[in-house]
Amino acid sequence: MDFLKNLKIMNRFLVIVICMVAGFAVYGAWSFKTLNELKVNGPVYSEVVKGKDLIADILPPPEYIIESYLISLELAASNKSGMVALIEQFNSLRKEFFSRHEYWKNTPLPDNIRQGLVQESFDFGVDFYKIGLDEFIPALQKGDQDTAESALKRMKTAYENHRVAINKVVANTNLYLNSIEEGAAETISHATKVMMTILFVAIAVNLLISFLIVRSIIYPLKLVQGTIAEIEGTGDYSYRVDYQSADEAGQMACAFNSMMASLQDALSNTNQVMGAVARGDFSRRVSVEARGDLAQLKSSVNGSVDKLELTMTALTDVMKALREGNFDKRVDAKVDGEFKLAVDQAMQAMLGDVGGVMNGVSQGDLTGRVRAEGRGDLARLKE
Repeated sequence: MDFLKNLKIMNRFLVIVICMVAGFAVYGAWSFKTLNELKVNGPVYSEVVKGKDLIADILPPPEYIIESYLISLELAASNKSGMVALIEQFNSLRKEFFSRHEYWKNTPLPDNIRQGLVQESFDFGVDFYKIGLDEFIPALQKGDQDTAESALKRMKTAYENHRVAINKVVANTNLYLNSIEEGAAETISHATKVMMTILFVAIAVNLLISFLIVRSIIYPLKLVQGTIAEIEGTGDYSYRVDYQSADEAGQMACAFNSMMASLQDALSNTNQVMGAVARGDFSRRVSVEARGDLAQLKSSVNGSVDKLELTMTALTDVMKALREGNFDKRVDAKVDGEFKLAVDQAMQAMLGDVGGVMNGVSQGDLTGRVRAEGRGDLARLKE
């Protein structure tokens, strides 16, 4: 989770894409591998075809000498005029027998099949053809039936031994092919399970990472939302968003906390200044650094305090002058507004008129009277 917190939001979505691509890439690679093994002309297919070719070679010729044995029986029963074609056929089968033997001798085979085909059945086949060419056919050509019959008996023995070896090869080959087919089926089953596992794991990992990324985005937003709600509900600007990271959400939380700190400092300083004014201390001013509307608020508060201080100083001067009997004192010209006008009018209308009468009396003129309107103590002073 800490790793995701320090990633940009764009990079988090990039992580999702990479995980999806990686998961499906592994899934595709395994699928391709399985299909490549089992496809036509693939390794498994080639093994099956090789086994089929082997059986095709040995049942019947060229590797199975049953046809050569049948021709030998025909030669024993034929006359000299029919021997030529049969002998040619016999030699042709022998040539093909040795040719296919060379092929299978250089072809990879399981040990039990190779033993039966390349050695045992071949050795008996060699004996069969050797007796046929060296003894049986020459005896027939000479008309020596006794020698021919004796040779044919030994050829029959070689053929029967050859047939036993061939039957063994066929049985072993069938077992081998069955094992390949079973292995192919097992491979398909295993590969299918692996592919499904890869698919489900890829989906699960992507869902988990997606959930973590979405949570990492929503969580700080909810923190900010909750903090704003607390400030709105309580009016307490000391609340902060408790979230730190290097992503956009962390930057937002940092900016929000900085804004709230500036706002709190400005309001706190303003409250301190206004509290001092309420206590009659006009020396305090808003001193925090501020920008925008806060700077305007700072300027307005400080300006108001400046004017209030000037007004109170001017009023103090006027009161001091009155206490000293100086009724000509007026509010400083720097003070403007209704306050200055009201004070000056009062000083001029009542106290100035009283001062004129008193000056006349001091000079012996008792005809002067206070004509200005006054209320309260000023009215009693007038009477």
